[in-house]
Amino acid sequence: MDTLTSYGFNKLLNDIREYVPVVLAIPNPVAPWLPSLGIHLQLKTVLRFVGSTDDIKSCGFIQMMEQRLENVFAEAQEKVEDSYGTLSVEILNTYQTGNSLAVTLVYVVWNGSTPLSGTMSSGLLNQLTSELVGYFLFFPPLINAERKFQLVFTIHINMIINYNE
Repeated sequence: MDTLTSYGFNKLLNDIREYVPVVLAIPNPVAPWLPSLGIHLQLKTVLRFVGSTDDIKSCGFIQMMEQRLENVFAEAQEKVEDSYGTLSVEILNTYQTGNSLAVTLVYVVWNGSTPLSGTMSSGLLNQLTSELVGYFLFFPPLINAERKFQLVFTIHINMIINYNE
């Protein structure tokens, strides 16, 4: 990026226009307009037996699962007789690995405009049995709720091993 800055973006565009006339657009890297939520706030729930006809990336599926998760959290609050207020769920990602029937939902639980920590959210949801969570979600869970972790330490271990060789 420093090289591009020193050369000049306009000069680069002029060079591209002159030497590659078929280019119609140049992507300009920009910073995201909303900061991404920290990994410590994110939760994952893994559902089993999601049908191949369910489009897990569609707005309809995501909105339906957000509503069902909100119902599960409301039930969990009643069980522990603790109230954070009305909790809402925002699904950040859904994915399926290979031909597996398991679908992973990655989401954040909000208490108004404040996100709950992953530890607090998973602790709340794990007060319920898998059967009860499955009843609300309409899919039996493989994992009720688990904090989403980043495996950053593996890079450092590899660097230490390679350095010592």
